[in-house]
This record gives sequence, C-alpha cells and structure tokens, in this order.
Amino acid sequence: MSLILTIIQIFAVSILILSFIRFKLAILLYISFLILVPSSGSMLIANMYLTPTLINLILLLAFTAFKIKNNISLNFRIIRPFLFLFFSLILISIFSEMPNSSLQLRLFFSDLFQTCTLSFIIWNISIKDEKFITHIKWTLIVSFLLAAIYSISIISMGGFNPYTSYISAFYGREYDFAERFANSERARNQGTMQHPMTWVFYLSGISISFLSLFYKERKKTYLLFVCLFVFCIVIADVRTGLVSTVISALYISYRYNKISFKTVSYGIAIVLLLVGVVVANNELSERFISLIDFGGTKTDLTGSSFQMRINQIHGALREINNSQIFGKGYGWTTYYLRYVNLTHPTMYSFESLILVILCNHGVAGFIIWVIFAAMIFRTTTKILKQKRNTYFIHGIVIFFFVYSIMTGLYGYLASFAFLYTFLLTYFYTKEKNLIYEYKKSKSNSILSSPVPSNS
Repeated sequence: MSLILTIIQIFAVSILILSFIRFKLAILLYISFLILVPSSGSMLIANMYLTPTLINLILLLAFTAFKIKNNISLNFRIIRPFLFLFFSLILISIFSEMPNSSLQLRLFFSDLFQTCTLSFIIWNISIKDEKFITHIKWTLIVSFLLAAIYSISIISMGGFNPYTSYISAFYGREYDFAERFANSERARNQGTMQHPMTWVFYLSGISISFLSLFYKERKKTYLLFVCLFVFCIVIADVRTGLVSTVISALYISYRYNKISFKTVSYGIAIVLLLVGVVVANNELSERFISLIDFGGTKTDLTGSSFQMRINQIHGALREINNSQIFGKGYGWTTYYLRYVNLTHPTMYSFESLILVILCNHGVAGFIIWVIFAAMIFRTTTKILKQKRNTYFIHGIVIFFFVYSIMTGLYGYLASFAFLYTFLLTYFYTKEKNLIYEYKKSKSNSILSSPVPSNS
C-alpha cells in the first residue's frame, strides 16, 4: 500500500509541475486523477494539503500562461449557465436567514471553481485544438476501465474496499464509507471513489456518454463499455443509478429514432447476458435481489418511500418557515451536516435536489434553477447546429436532474458540468470537421471542373 501512496503523490506532483510545462497533458492527468484517486479533488503531498479550490486556481494560472503563449481567445459560452446559477444564488443569499456570510462565500468560491474551471479550460483548448477532446475521450476510457476492473475485483470482499480505506486514512478522514458499508447488510461497492453514490453518478454519466457516441459513430466497442459500466452500477447496489440511466437512455433512443427491432434485440441480449452472469454468482445474486427489492420483502432494508419523501418536504418547509422566499443561505445544508449534526431529524442528509434548493434558497432558488436548466438547453441548441446531436446533451441533462432529485447534491454539479462539457465539445468539434470537409470537397470540385472553351 505504501507503493500506491507514493505513486499517488508522484501523480499529484506531476500534474502541478506539468501545468506550467505541458499544460494539455497536465489536464489529461488531472481528469484521470479525479477518477482514480478517492480524494474529492484535493491533493496531499508530503505534509502539504492542497484544497480543490487551490488546485483549480493553480490550473487557471497555468492556463493563463498557456493562453498567452498559444494566442487563445477566451470563450465563456459553455459556462455561462453555471456562472448565472452561482452568482444568482449567492446574490439572493444576502436576504437569507444564515448569518455566517464568510462560510457562504467560502462554499460559493469552492463550488464555483470546482464546477467551472475544468469545463472552461476544456472548451477553450478544444476550440483551438480539436484533437484535445479526443485525447480526453481516451483518457476517460482508460481511467474508467481501470476503475471498473478494480471495482469488479473486490466484489467478494462484502463491501470492504482496501484501496479507498487506505487513502481515507492517509487523508486523515475519521469517517470511512468503505468500512461503514462493509459492516452493513447492504454491502455497496464504491469503486475508486469516496462514496458509492459518487461512483455510480460517474458510471451512469459515462454510460450515457458512450451510448451517445455509439449511436453517432456506430462503433460497437462503445456498447461494450456501456455494458461494463452498467454491470458496475449493478454491483454497486445503487438503485438510483439504474433508474436515471434507463430514463436517459430511453429518451436518447426515442429522440434519435433508434428504437428498432435490431436495437431491442441488442438490448434483450445484453440484459440476458447480465442476468446470466448475476445468477451464476451467489454474491451477485444477493446484490441484485437487494437492488430490485424496493419493498424490503427479501431484505431488512427499505428504500425511500413516497410517504417518507412527503415528510421530508414538510420538514424542509418547517425549516424555512421564517425565510420561505430566499431560504436559509448559500450552502446551509452543507453547514448543517458539517457543523450541527451528521443527519437532520426529518431530512436525514438532504437526499434530494428539491430539499437542497428549498432549504438553501427557498422559492427564489427554484426559479433560478429553472432558468439555469433553460439556459443549458438554449446553450446546447446554439452551439450544436445538427438538431439530432442536441438529443445526446439533453439526455445527460435529464440524467443529472433525475439522479439529483432522487439522491441530493453531493458535488454532482461539478461532475455534471464536466460530462456536459465533454459531450457538447465532442459533438461541436465533429460538426466543425464535417463543415470543413464539406467546404474542402466543394472547393476541390470547383477547381477540378473543366473550363469551357471559347471556340
């Protein structure tokens, strides 16, 4: 394990050094770091702790130098919806109930930099260098393949995760989710990330991304990746991941007009294959039964019932009784779980985006989030000229909202911004290439056409 720790620290140091030498390579390594190291975006080098905010500031500084050297014009187009969301929410927090304005500002800047920095950099570099987004695609493939292989390799450990437990101890975390799930009846698999819900969010998002690439490019390798990642969702034992992935996949398939007999046949074959693998293994069978047992008839565990959700909303309304318009303040739910209590009496860990918006920002927050969603769709439509390509982006947006409404908002917005940027930039560069090839072929045809004689 000490060797792994050394590798991780070399990994982190390499990213920081390369940021000022080979910036694009540093970004690719940083993306891989976020997927493979359960550090929540922070770095611990020797005794020096670097927060995600500080790391993003270093990357922005390095990007500024890279921009000047390569004469890159800044384009904020892709992050405008996110900038609107964050600045609007912090603005209305002036009228909120929460008195700790310094904490609100710290949480605001942390969320802002973690959500916008990577997306802003990827978008601006890819406009100048269209190959960069392809390099990101291969970085995602390699990183998630490694993470998926590790996730499958620890199935038999009953929820215990030696890698994440060791890293948690290294980062000095008193609360280790791997140990919690190892001691519970429902042994969840968290892969290479700090929490199973974060792991499944990434798995679901990347599954939808590669399903989109499969529909567009017809490469069956993408479909194999989707099958592998969905299998990892099953063994992670997080129902929300399956539900949100299926809803998004059905939307994309329907809108892209790809629901045919052949597609249905592929789908049935994949489901039968997965079921066969699950049934053949006792450990997987127990996980699958737990996954589909919503009523708790086969296990002692139950999921979130409809009545429980109603009680949670009532709890949120009681909590903001004196501040229904503007809520309790930016990041109040984070403040409560971090400084007041590990769980709320009625809302537990604020396990829905609806609860988070209500408590933090009240009715005004809902209006801002609706405008944010509209801006996301409008930005997509403006950037992509081929209407069918927009369906893929809509799919990832639908996935984010379904997943967050069902589970909460635990850093998912930054992960969503990255996946949204990746897909949107990928299809944007493909469209640019098609337009360039069309103009080139048209120009060549004009030049090669015979000149009429004047005889």
